[in-house]
Formats: sequence, structure tokens, C-alpha cells
Amino acid sequence: MRTWDVKVLYLGKITVKLSILWPAGMPPLPEDFELNVPYLGFLLQSQKQNIMIDTGISEKFIVDGRAWGGLPAEGGKAFIEKALAKQSVKPD
Repeated sequence: MRTWDVKVLYLGKITVKLSILWPAGMPPLPEDFELNVPYLGFLLQSQKQNIMIDTGISEKFIVDGRAWGGLPAEGGKAFIEKALAKQSVKPD
């Protein structure tokens, strides 16, 4: 049986007001504030294999520093390459 190490990869972020994420029907927020919500990926490593699970965002979905809903965001290929380099893994 193979054993796997699982590493969390930071692949960017989107900045969103808490009120946007607040569930309908919940009591109102006493204060609204911005959250930096990370885009995360995962690197699974065994002795023989690396597997990347990418849940980041492509730079083609970030226009002028903004993603869905016009929210400030960052991410894309450069973030993936940097995250993998920190783990001494090449994208190929």
C-alpha cells in the first residue's frame, strides 16, 4: 500500500465582504468586513508520484485584478508555479 503526503498549496485569493457570504435568514451582522478567501490546491506525493489537485483560478477569469462579481482577486499560472517550486516540484 502506498502512503501519501498531502501539502496545501496557496494559489491566490479573492477579497469579499462577509455580508456576501452570510447565509440568508441569519441574524444581521453587527459589523461587515472584508475577508481574503484563499484559492487552495493540494499536492499529493508518494515515493513514485506527484499529483496536483488544482482548485485555483485561471488568470483568464481575472480581468483588471477582479474576478466574479467584480471582486478583487489574484491567481493563475504564476501562483501555481510558485507554490510547486516551494515544494521542489516542476509543473511538468
